[in-house]
Amino acid sequence: MLTRDQVEFFNTFGYIVLPSQFSPSEVDVISHAFDDVMRNHICEICEENSFSDQKRHSVVGIVESKPELVKMLIDDRVYEPLTQLLNPGFIWVASDGNLYAGDTPWHSDKRPFPGYTQIKVSIYLDTVTQDTGCLRVIPGSHRQPINDILRAELLNPTGSKTALDMPEESYGISASELPCVSVESSPGDVVFFRQEIFHASFGGKVGRRMFAMGIFDRPTDENLIDSVSSLYTHHREQADESIISAFFNSDIPRVQEIQLGLREMGIE
Repeated sequence: MLTRDQVEFFNTFGYIVLPSQFSPSEVDVISHAFDDVMRNHICEICEENSFSDQKRHSVVGIVESKPELVKMLIDDRVYEPLTQLLNPGFIWVASDGNLYAGDTPWHSDKRPFPGYTQIKVSIYLDTVTQDTGCLRVIPGSHRQPINDILRAELLNPTGSKTALDMPEESYGISASELPCVSVESSPGDVVFFRQEIFHASFGGKVGRRMFAMGIFDRPTDENLIDSVSSLYTHHREQADESIISAFFNSDIPRVQEIQLGLREMGIE
């Protein structure tokens, strides 16, 4: 369980790291499951079965595909903090596994509506530091008005400018020099962050491993329900339907809990 101070830190700054949640032996099991999926599934980005060292290799539905990873999701060390950071009845949206190549520019994940809480739980299976590709975040950038300001200045490339060029265009500094916190992580740590927060990664080794889970507040507004339903459907279409269906219809109580909201939104 998180302390009151940890919950307040997360709400204010948009992220928190819980170190050494899983033992080395547990990480070995998790890593083996991760590696097995990544070897045997086609990447949605590069459309290849194997990692090419040139593009990020990503597989949607990685957690759903392995009992060892589902077990980690429902473990108190992951699930209980979610009960403190989200409203009751929170919902599962997606998971993805990644082998990274190169830098990740500053970005903010999809935001159906400002203020709607979307949490990403990230597990890094290789040690990552400031200089070797750890997650970097701009603390508090999930909040207004800073989120809208950064969206205008970092997510709107002009002319030949790319997302990696925008800090230079807007502030006269390189993307890696943008003021931020480096969220260093070792295998066994668990990172929770608001998906709206601006985040990036620089200088990492090719093939560094990370998988993430998207868990959201249950939407109540009709427009928000439509938006989140579309997002869930989009991710589901990228994954193996037989795997997603089995997870959706799981008899594990905590998995059932995070699917209940989807069912009540009309998803089958």
